[in-house]
Amino acid sequence: MNAHLLLLLTLAALSVGCGLLVTATVAAKIRRSLRSRTLARLAAPQRRLVLEVASGEDEDDLAADELAALPRREWASIRAAVIAMLSKVRGAPAASLVRVIGAHGEVEAARSALGARSSLRRARGAHLLGLVRDEASVPALMTLLSDPADDVRFVAARSLGYIGDPIAAATLLSAVPGDGGRVGLPSWVAAEALLAMGPQIEPAILAGLLHRDPRVRDVAVTVAAHSSLPGTIGMLRSRLGVEPEDDIRVAMIAALGRLGEQEDVERLAKLTALAEPMTLRRAAVRALGELGDTEAIPALRILMEDGDRALAALAAQALTQIGGRAFEVLHAARAHGRDVARIASAALHLASLREMSGP
Repeated sequence: MNAHLLLLLTLAALSVGCGLLVTATVAAKIRRSLRSRTLARLAAPQRRLVLEVASGEDEDDLAADELAALPRREWASIRAAVIAMLSKVRGAPAASLVRVIGAHGEVEAARSALGARSSLRRARGAHLLGLVRDEASVPALMTLLSDPADDVRFVAARSLGYIGDPIAAATLLSAVPGDGGRVGLPSWVAAEALLAMGPQIEPAILAGLLHRDPRVRDVAVTVAAHSSLPGTIGMLRSRLGVEPEDDIRVAMIAALGRLGEQEDVERLAKLTALAEPMTLRRAAVRALGELGDTEAIPALRILMEDGDRALAALAAQALTQIGGRAFEVLHAARAHGRDVARIASAALHLASLREMSGP
């Protein structure tokens, strides 16, 4: 066989292969299109029922009962729509959709999927169990916080937040640093889940504020700052002076500005001293403004003359937040040095604009 003939045969084989590949691709697209059309045809009569349940108009539960009794093929056509709708509703409509999902064995299937070899199946199972607020699955979801797959740990944490059982709080915090080479939970995911668990997480947050890992302490401070956990305020005060990480100290300062009392004015004012890092000084000025106590007025007035123009402007803005007598101080400052007068005028102008724009 000469080289010319061999080349022709090779080209012919490639042509046949390409033809078969094109045919298979077209056939697959046709099958997907036909399946999509079939599912759409089957789902069309049921969409009205889903909307009726989700809108709260199914007062006699007839629509929910009809959805719960759908044959397997018809349920497959509407399943995704029901699950998607569940993430958008609350109260009685959500309870009805959960009942429908449970009637088709989806909850049991999701629980079984938590032990699947496929990380995608484990993640999907965890997601559904969170949506239906399946409290019985909390221990299994807590175990998934150490799953080898990042996305599974992420979904498990969010599902634990949806369920809101405070028993998972300590385990959630311990998953933030990661271990064994695994990446830890993102701080915002852990904080979001913890904030959904209510005041019973306070012991876990107090322990988190003392944790050796700064990522855990950071999450604990975030949760303490955005929740009503009275015991954490004293811990924030005591830890502020010994916390080695400046970014966590900034978060603690912000938390005291949001949650603190008059006794915190002196503590925050000391952090505006020249010896402190600028990030802490500015954070303390903002916190004094948010605290809104008139005891902070003298310290803020002095800071309007600080060499750092940004910090001086923050001090003037903080005075506008305090209001009342603080506005008199700002008006009086307009008669002083050129820089101080400009800063005071700008703060008063911004305050006026905010008042005009309303809440």
